[in-house]
Amino acid sequence: MKEVKEINHKNLGFVLHYYKHGALDTKRAISQFKAKAGIRKRPIWKYVGIAACFLLVINGLLLGKQWLFTTQLTAFDKPKSYLLQDGSRIVLSPHSTLSYRPINPRNVKMSGKVYFEVKHNPEKPFDIEGEMSHVMVLGTKFQVAESSSFSKVYVSQGRVLFAALNREDGVILTKGMSATLKKESAKPIIDNRPSQNSLAWMSHKFHFDNTPLPSVLKDLSAYYQVSLSCKETGKYLSADLQADSLDDIIALIEQTLNVNIEKQPSR
Repeated sequence: MKEVKEINHKNLGFVLHYYKHGALDTKRAISQFKAKAGIRKRPIWKYVGIAACFLLVINGLLLGKQWLFTTQLTAFDKPKSYLLQDGSRIVLSPHSTLSYRPINPRNVKMSGKVYFEVKHNPEKPFDIEGEMSHVMVLGTKFQVAESSSFSKVYVSQGRVLFAALNREDGVILTKGMSATLKKESAKPIIDNRPSQNSLAWMSHKFHFDNTPLPSVLKDLSAYYQVSLSCKETGKYLSADLQADSLDDIIALIEQTLNVNIEKQPSR
C-alpha cells in the first residue's frame, strides 16, 4: 500500500512539474514516466484471478463457520410455533428449547416438550437428540417430552423410531402409541394405555372416550399442575372439554358422574 501511494505521488508530481496549458498531454506524460520507472501495466485477468481466489477463501471460511454457529429457538411463558428451514413445523411448550446448526436443520437438539410436524424426506431422516433419548423419523407428527427422570414420545401420525441416546435398539411407534424411557434405562417401554390428551397443552382441548375416571383426573392434574383425586374409581367419562376453567370442568364431571372430586396443590 505504501509503494502504491509513493508511485501515485510521483506521477502527480511529474505532471505538476512539467505541466503547461495546452502543451502537455498528461496521459502521455504519465505513460512515459512509468516506462522510464519500469512500471508495467498488469493484465486485468491477473486481478480477476486474485479476486476469485480471495472470494473462494472467504466462502470457505464462512461455510466452515456454519458448523460452529447454532440457531436456538425458545418458548418462554407461552407455547411458541416455528417453521424450520426444511419446511418442518415445531411447537415449543413453555420453557422448552430446540437448537440446530443451519447447515443441517434436520438434526436438532431439544429440551422440555416439543411437538413436531416433520416434512417428509425419504433421503434425509429427521434426527432429534434429547438429554437421554434419540428419535428418528422420515416425516410425521409426534411429540417428545423430556424431564430429569424420563423421556416420553407420543405419535399422532405416521411412525417414529425411539431409542436411548447412543443406542440402536429402540422401539417403533405408530399413530396413537406412546413409550417412556426412564433415566439410565437401555430401551423405552411402550405404554399400555397412552393418554389421548398428550397434546392438550397445544390444542387446549380434552377428549375422553369411555375413559376411566382415574385416567381423566390424571390428564387434568398434569395439565393444570394440581392433584385431583376421587374415591369412586369405577366411573367412566365420554366428553370433549375445552381447557378453560378447571373448577368448571370439575363441576361438570361431578354433576355428570355423580361423584366428588378433591383438589389439592401439586407437590
